Amino acid sequence: MLSVVLVTLLALLAPTDRAVRSGAAFDPCPIGALGLARGSSTGATGHTWQYLVLTNHGRGRCSLSGYPRVELVTEKGRALPFRFRRERRGVPAAGPPSVSLRPGGRTFFALAKYRCDLGVRARATRAFVKLGGRGDSARLSIALGPAVDFCGPGDPGSTIRVSPFEPTAQAAFETYFAGGFPG
Repeated sequence: MLSVVLVTLLALLAPTDRAVRSGAAFDPCPIGALGLARGSSTGATGHTWQYLVLTNHGRGRCSLSGYPRVELVTEKGRALPFRFRRERRGVPAAGPPSVSLRPGGRTFFALAKYRCDLGVRARATRAFVKLGGRGDSARLSIALGPAVDFCGPGDPGSTIRVSPFEPTAQAAFETYFAGGFPG
């Protein structure tokens, strides 16, 4: 029953303005041309995942490749020391392919985690997302809904799995199930 509900949910999330997997070289999407929005969030048997959606508000086609860099912070702005794991099923050694976005096009990525078995130490209420390298300080910000629980160092629930940029919500969702459970 849960799988039927999840498949139905994912079918409803499938965009009509899909991003396209691309080997073609388009300029990287400038962060100022992108909008960040929350997709759905759901969970079952101790696992939760939340989709985030990037939309190209620029005038031209651009591309994103790899994984976003994510920082989760408390309501007071304190960064929580989550462990982030980049995952994608079937990634070739060269890494995930690029996703090209036409103007108005969207791409998805997922944040997924396991529950806190030993209690919640803090809650992240906001995500900061960076697209560039370590020296690039430009970032997008979004309030999380619901908050993401931080369990403490060493707890499997303090690991966040991050999918690469994917052309559909379903592809981002499948990323989470590729690595097994828990966190």
